[in-house]
Amino acid sequence: MAPPAPAPSRVFAELDLAPSPVPEGRVGTPVLPGREVHVSGSAELSARPDRARVSMRLGSRKEAAAEARSSVSRRLQYIAHSARLRGIPEENMTVTEDFSRVENTYQMEAEVCIIFSDFGKMQNVCNLLTEKLGTSVTISPPHFYHTPEAIDTLRWTCLLLCCCFYLSAVKCVSLPLETRAGKPRKYVDYLARHWESLY
Repeated sequence: MAPPAPAPSRVFAELDLAPSPVPEGRVGTPVLPGREVHVSGSAELSARPDRARVSMRLGSRKEAAAEARSSVSRRLQYIAHSARLRGIPEENMTVTEDFSRVENTYQMEAEVCIIFSDFGKMQNVCNLLTEKLGTSVTISPPHFYHTPEAIDTLRWTCLLLCCCFYLSAVKCVSLPLETRAGKPRKYVDYLARHWESLY
């Protein structure tokens, strides 16, 4: 994962000096409560996807069932062998096969899905298969995404940054007001939200 870019931040603060209302059944002037400083902040981080999924489709239609199976099987073996040579583990490759009869012929279709964590290897594998297999294989554009682990890491990093902004803002706002409002007696976290935007 690429190192996160500097996070933009926003901080808002206000001093609540409004007197509290007189309780029912009592007579007198409103009482000034312990003054409160309200601080809110936000942080934003983004990260590049750490995985990419590429689908490859191939097929064959022959009069003999064995020929249709053999044609597809050879290409499947070549795809798997090329991926393994470049360090792609078996668990990152999924093969789906479909065999059917179409009129007087036999049709064999297959789809290979490969998950890459190294996008340079992904480009090399796709270029090699396009060169060697040509139009006999159809390679889809890669689908980039984030793993749950990457999302959790990004979420916690953003949360920590937001907490740092929050605490810094509280100190900056409270220190000039200590002579009037006194030292903070407690900190209260009212609400925390996060948004996800994936591409």
